[in-house]
Amino acid sequence: MPGTNMDDMDDGSFDSTSLWLFIEEYYASDEEVNAVSILPLPGIPMYPK
Repeated sequence: MPGTNMDDMDDGSFDSTSLWLFIEEYYASDEEVNAVSILPLPGIPMYPK
């Protein structure tokens, strides 16, 4: 996945910047993301309804 550092993946750390980009793309491209918005993601505020 573009923007992720595989070295970070090895030690289980988290690339929150790449996650944000993924979430923003997902929200922009798919209305079904509403189902995902109920999941509590650590350190990430919910998008307002």
